[in-house]
Amino acid sequence: MAGVIYYSKRLHRYRGKYKEEAKQVTKMQEEVDNMEQFGGQAGTKDEALEMMQNPLAVQMQQMQARLDRKNAEVQQEERKRKEDESEARQEHINALQGDRDKLQQELEKLRQDLIMSQPTSRGGAAPVAVPVSAAASVGVGRGPAKVAVRAEFDIGRPAGRKKKDVE
Repeated sequence: MAGVIYYSKRLHRYRGKYKEEAKQVTKMQEEVDNMEQFGGQAGTKDEALEMMQNPLAVQMQQMQARLDRKNAEVQQEERKRKEDESEARQEHINALQGDRDKLQQELEKLRQDLIMSQPTSRGGAAPVAVPVSAAASVGVGRGPAKVAVRAEFDIGRPAGRKKKDVE
């Protein structure tokens, strides 16, 4: 009888601790059920574990950022080079247009000289100015006669920056 009373008092004394542990067990069981239901894995949750980025991933992000900056610099330099080339091309075009205008004036002068030097088939007719078309100044049109003219014109690339070899 003394043994039964001893064990009953002992059970009564530890009953509070038992109920607290039972609540924690049911709480953990619910947590495990929720994890399994929504895709988690039971037993793999560790609250003391901190997430940190992979050092290689961080290094890769830094390298990508440097690469992006270098690409932006290259594009800016290419844009600047194209602008410089555009200016040089415009100068070249202007020089060619000036040469064309000189040629056109010279051709018109030669045509006038040719018309003046030709004997008139009609008695006493005055020489008439022949208009020069833009096609004739380029060499596409047909003139009354071919006349050799020696003139010096600026042709070729204008003086300025030269292209640098890009490797």
